[in-house]
Amino acid sequence: MRSCFSILVFGIAVLFAMMPVSAEVVNVTTSTQLFYDGYEGLGTNVSHAAYPDDTGDFDPVAVVGSGTITYEVNNYDGQVTDHIYTQAVEGIDLGPYEGKNYLRMQGSALVQYTMGFTPQNTADDRVHYEQMLCLSDLVAWNASDFGLAIYGKAGDGTILFQLQAFGSGDVRYVNYAGGTPPPTISTGLAFDMNVWQKWEIDYAFGAATGSLTIDGETFNGLPFAATEVGWGQIIFNKPATAATGKGVTFVDEVPEPAGMVLLLSGMAGLLAYAWRKRR
Repeated sequence: MRSCFSILVFGIAVLFAMMPVSAEVVNVTTSTQLFYDGYEGLGTNVSHAAYPDDTGDFDPVAVVGSGTITYEVNNYDGQVTDHIYTQAVEGIDLGPYEGKNYLRMQGSALVQYTMGFTPQNTADDRVHYEQMLCLSDLVAWNASDFGLAIYGKAGDGTILFQLQAFGSGDVRYVNYAGGTPPPTISTGLAFDMNVWQKWEIDYAFGAATGSLTIDGETFNGLPFAATEVGWGQIIFNKPATAATGKGVTFVDEVPEPAGMVLLLSGMAGLLAYAWRKRR
């Protein structure tokens, strides 16, 4: 009976130890977590509601979890501007995935958000990426407003693939084999504005294609431009828009499934303990 109660205590303790992460990249074959980001642990390295920055313009870089996260707004004049963490933006209902802080990408210039981790390229190893995203309609939407790309290791400049989201809700991929400039082709998947949705990418190193999943809907023909190059960076970008304050994108928490499994196991143990005690 005590063991049942111990399972409950252990499950709850591990759940709190494994708080939700904002992004996760996992090598499924080796069961290795390549990257995770818990925004709540960034402290004074970046500007957000709990840790306001008063040092002026800077290029915040924080080593968090197993990777390096770089937030950059480059106005092409050598000036790098702070980013904003926020809990709300007027006129936008952020829905159920509200954490203490969100990463908000906005501005009149290019915004990039890079997640870097140890490059992976072992043939046939399967990698899984997932993250919660909220794309806002407070944008110009005269072209693609949001891009997600996977690169090789930092510095080599190899683009493995790139996705673009358009104002119509259409999610497209860039066909780098299709000419110059490379055309964009619809995945057949759509996103909803102002709603948190889970974006997932699955790929086996060396394969010509991978899959993209948005809230359970999957496209299996996502082409990779350089199959011999492993993953090393995931880069988001909010292209330049004409109006300041346009182009808002939010990135938020992905629940940590292992912690939930342990919690449920603990709850089952407690129920068993209570049932046996009543008998």
